[in-house]
Amino acid sequence: MNFFYVSKEADQQIVAAVVYQGTPPEYYHDPYMDSQGDWCRMDTLKTASREWMAGNRLFDLNHEGREYKFPVLESMVIDMNGQKKFGHELKKGAWLMVLKVDDNDVWQKIKSAELTGFSIGGSAYAEQ
Repeated sequence: MNFFYVSKEADQQIVAAVVYQGTPPEYYHDPYMDSQGDWCRMDTLKTASREWMAGNRLFDLNHEGREYKFPVLESMVIDMNGQKKFGHELKKGAWLMVLKVDDNDVWQKIKSAELTGFSIGGSAYAEQ
């Protein structure tokens, strides 16, 4: 997930990103495809987001294998087009996450744009 918001206040250390863009029912005929050419139904994404929040909530930086656990301030799947967060317009079906980055080394990498997003390391089964 790439950050669309990074707090300017040094003491806040807050970032926001769309974790994954799910496809609402009205777009199943023309789904939002991810970078691997896959897509996910919005209801399935809601279930996955809840399971992830109830689980270990670990993040991986650049798929390097080192895991971090940052405080999750907000996590939701957007229910309607046009909702805004930090001035960014979100599409229906987007899984939004807002984090507090409480690791100073990671925060410096974000501020310098060396790090532009996180991965939650998800996996799924494809339906045929």
